[in-house]
Amino acid sequence: MIYTSYYARARSFPNFVHIRISTSAPKWYPFQTEGIPELYPGFDLVNALKTGEITEEEYTRRYEEKLARLDKTKILRKIWELSNGKDVLLLCYEKEGDFCHRHIVAKWLDANITELPKS
Repeated sequence: MIYTSYYARARSFPNFVHIRISTSAPKWYPFQTEGIPELYPGFDLVNALKTGEITEEEYTRRYEEKLARLDKTKILRKIWELSNGKDVLLLCYEKEGDFCHRHIVAKWLDANITELPKS
């Protein structure tokens, strides 16, 4: 299964394969993460949202445009290869319920990806 989550929560799931879809990972994060750079939103887009230069709607539009240029099948294959048959967490920073690009990625991949359920 593929799930989305955020770094602080994902520490409770050491047996999952942790795949970073954020541009960076926290220095305190205790697990090795594999990255999928094609899914990183980029500092410019994130900073534009954080500074109020763009809205969440504009961020979503721009990020969806980026995703539309990618080959979804190749991204899913990459996730599968990194998973080694284990459950996967696609990770970034924002906590559950906050606006985050990982939800946009999950919708784009359209592969029954959900937020990691509460334990």
